[in-house]
Amino acid sequence: MNRPTHGRLARSLALAASSFACAAPAPADTTIWRCGNTYSDIPCAGGATVETPAGPSAEQRRQADQATRRNQAAATRMQRERLRLEAAGARRGALVIGPAARTPPSAKKDKPAKAAKPRLHSHKDDFVATQPSPPGTPARNKKKN
Repeated sequence: MNRPTHGRLARSLALAASSFACAAPAPADTTIWRCGNTYSDIPCAGGATVETPAGPSAEQRRQADQATRRNQAAATRMQRERLRLEAAGARRGALVIGPAARTPPSAKKDKPAKAAKPRLHSHKDDFVATQPSPPGTPARNKKKN
């Protein structure tokens, strides 16, 4: 395994520190100039100063910190609950999602014959909607007109 030397580590830390310094917002007392479509902290010809809003107050920071702590605590509780439920589900075994297992024909009990249903329509030309037979079921004999 190739380990970084002290010099490479120092350069990496210096690069990280400089990138954080560049990403930091300008101090509140710095004047911001708008020069065309760009912004700068250096005045330019025809540039205009931009009003910068004040940062959050101490009270707003305190409230934001409290909200963050509450959210972190809630996330930790939800994670513990999820892990508990997952462990309980693993102890129960796998769930089968899909059609129920079919019983072999020999295992089926003899059912009594169904009583004939009364006809709802008396005209042979009336349309009657029916539900299709499930797959694997023999087709019913259709009546001839």
